Amino acid sequence: MLIPERLRRFLDTNRIEHTILEHPESFSAQEMAHATHTHGRDVAKVVIVRDGVTYHMVLVAADCRLDIESLGAELGLENPKLASEEEIADLFPDCELGAMPIFGNLYGLPVAIDQRLLPEEYIAFDAGNHHQAIRVHTTDFMRLVNPRIVGAGEHL
Repeated sequence: MLIPERLRRFLDTNRIEHTILEHPESFSAQEMAHATHTHGRDVAKVVIVRDGVTYHMVLVAADCRLDIESLGAELGLENPKLASEEEIADLFPDCELGAMPIFGNLYGLPVAIDQRLLPEEYIAFDAGNHHQAIRVHTTDFMRLVNPRIVGAGEHL
């Protein structure tokens, strides 16, 4: 699978400077960080959280895990749960399962970002497939998505 057209168009339309990083197939953010020679703190792992029928995209560094209880408290979620693979496949039909890009706004999802990702100059993420990543300036991402900043990542 190639990079989803909506992601390509979004980056080009907004004139976002980006680098496509080709890499061997990887299935976790940590594997992708290793494959692209990128530090785990610079790679955003996408976690989809469900609260009832509402979904949220949460970004944490590859070298962190999401504290879902803390996230729930910060976002005012009553019963946050991780979305199932089936739900994720339905939300991201143009992406390989588990390789969602960080632009939740392209898929109608509110986005929250863990504060640990903010100090980094660049942020790398899956490009909709398991063999390409994209790196953008963190400031460009913040400007285009305006995510909610949370402190829900715990370093591994």
